[in-house]
Amino acid sequence: MTGAWLYPGPRDGLLIEEAREWRYECRDGALLEHRPGRGSQVLAAAGDVSRITIVQGDRLPASALLSKRFGVTEHDQAIVVHTDAGPVAAILVRLLGHQGFRTGVEARAAAGVARFAQGFGLPLERDEAAEPFTAPLEQRGPTAARVRRDGRLHLAAIVLCSALWVSYGLLLAGDGAIAERHPVPLVLQAALLLVMTVDLVRRRRRFASLVEDPPDPDGRTVVAGPGPWQVQVGIDDVVVHGAMHEHWVPGPARGGVDHCLAHDDVFAFARGDDPALVVPRAMVDEEGVRRACRSAGIDVERRRGPGIDPETQRRLAAELSGDVTGQTLDGGAVGNGFLFSPFFVSASALLLFATLLDPERRGGTIALALGVVALGVYATNVWLWWTRRRWLRSIRPRGHR
Repeated sequence: MTGAWLYPGPRDGLLIEEAREWRYECRDGALLEHRPGRGSQVLAAAGDVSRITIVQGDRLPASALLSKRFGVTEHDQAIVVHTDAGPVAAILVRLLGHQGFRTGVEARAAAGVARFAQGFGLPLERDEAAEPFTAPLEQRGPTAARVRRDGRLHLAAIVLCSALWVSYGLLLAGDGAIAERHPVPLVLQAALLLVMTVDLVRRRRRFASLVEDPPDPDGRTVVAGPGPWQVQVGIDDVVVHGAMHEHWVPGPARGGVDHCLAHDDVFAFARGDDPALVVPRAMVDEEGVRRACRSAGIDVERRRGPGIDPETQRRLAAELSGDVTGQTLDGGAVGNGFLFSPFFVSASALLLFATLLDPERRGGTIALALGVVALGVYATNVWLWWTRRRWLRSIRPRGHR
């Protein structure tokens, strides 16, 4: 059976939005893209797709490489959908499948790229052109790109706050009475800290809603695991919801996984012999998985030996230790904006309050307002830290607390 869909690989935290909503679909020969918050968009009408190719890393821009330090690797590749007028979609392959692969061929197989091309009645070709690839390229994913932009805004706010503290120090050294004579830097500081705190609360609420609430099964059979772990198996989709990550792959009705390989250590949902989604046996009930597969028309085949890949092993270790947020340096994905935003905002709030403790300073409306903002910002960030710690304790499986 040919594949009609491309799904993203596993996503963490705020990026779970991509796992649930970002798709490329072949619908009756037309190419559609589904993006979070934007619905569906027709990229090419029925019959317009003329070629689907793989572009290797030596033609991709440096910003698209997996590691600029080590140069081009075989994991640097992109799938490009062409019409006679030119490329209409170009996506890095590593965004579309799990990362537990050793070669570029395995990466394409995990993503189901060749089957997607067959959905259009086309072979998957290697683009042999020599010139650099200059068409727009999806390098991060729609939600990841937005989170990265927001992180840069947090970084800019942190730089501006730091500049305000420098100006405060210079003015204080000059006359020692900045609160009465020069209130502008402290007022701007308080306003920035307040805006950043409101944004952190918004991000953390969104993060909590994604990681704590599994997706609606929508007809899929649910196999519950420890803590928040769930596997949902259906004819349209197979889903793993972990403590902080989620992974979706198309089911048999969408030309996706058509059988499940039962290894000694994992269940691997596969297209042919190519694993697309891997579920550790330690996290699910074996009979429950077999029942769910039968209800979706997915055959279970016994395979001797291990089947776990490095990425799944890393995620499993994080799940069992409860250190799920320690596996990423992406502050945006864990709801922080920039990586150090909560720490900087808390420290700045304490410093702002400390500026009001001068016994020679006369009280006033501005000083009172600054004190209220400083204490409110600090208390809010302490509350965010406490709720994060409580959540991390709650997801640690029993016996590993």
